[in-house]
Amino acid sequence: MKPFCAAVDWGTSRFRLWILAEDGAVIHKLSSDEGLQFSAKIGFSKILEDHLNSFKCLNDLPVIICGMAGSRSGWKEANYLKAPVELTHIVENSVKIANTKRDIRILPGIAQHNANSPDVMRGEETQLFGMLFDKSNIVPTGTTTFCMPGTHSKWVTFENTRLQQFATFMTGELFALLSEHSVLKLSLSEHGVSNPTDPVFLKYVNKALSNPHEISTQLFSIRSSHLLGFTGLEAGHAALSGSLIGLELAGAFSKHGKPAHVTLMASGSLGDLYAAALKECNVEVTFCDAENAGRIGLYQAAKILW
Repeated sequence: MKPFCAAVDWGTSRFRLWILAEDGAVIHKLSSDEGLQFSAKIGFSKILEDHLNSFKCLNDLPVIICGMAGSRSGWKEANYLKAPVELTHIVENSVKIANTKRDIRILPGIAQHNANSPDVMRGEETQLFGMLFDKSNIVPTGTTTFCMPGTHSKWVTFENTRLQQFATFMTGELFALLSEHSVLKLSLSEHGVSNPTDPVFLKYVNKALSNPHEISTQLFSIRSSHLLGFTGLEAGHAALSGSLIGLELAGAFSKHGKPAHVTLMASGSLGDLYAAALKECNVEVTFCDAENAGRIGLYQAAKILW
């Protein structure tokens, strides 16, 4: 197959690249730890060109990029669009990298310019844009709620295909900080994982949902419960995951109301944890693969541009 474009999701910690054919089929793909923090030191152009050369891509192969490469500390800033916004506008507001052999475009993020709830996203808007074209999903109509778990989880409200509002929750980052740099580290097993069917996980989800104002003492109870012999090390990850995901759900429901249905844009085991927590709240869940949606969004943007 002849390459049509290269598509890149350039996150804070991860770099994902696909070489795509004209029909959107994946010819080559790779994923690495060359995210923003690494690339800013080495050079965005060098990293991209090294990978394109490894796939023997021609110098005129265009590249479409989303994510943190378009941030203020990235390759070239792609200014935020203001919510509410139609997602198709991200394509026409892409920025071009100057003085390069190939046509390289970076898609903008979206900002919520509200003094009471200021917020920003980069990368997630492209996943949501791709969802509109993903034939395995039903294009949203009416009011739709999306949950996008991750380091900085997003909750997004749509009216038909128009992004109305969103909120970010630092759930993944808090989990990393607490599990690696707090006293709770002593009560978590080294290779522990959270299981969505674990009663401990569901118990702590419900505790956080019921009393989010007590989250600080609930978190410390993970340590004291282990010290006093009520739980073993293997319960630590489930309790911490449940507490933080439950806290996120409580916040999302408080801001936007509890929805009857949520489209969960996630990949891997993290999505299973969120699905279990939402079902515990009697919220119906539909899955949408986040990585697949991001790739489709980049491809559709490229088709419009080229």
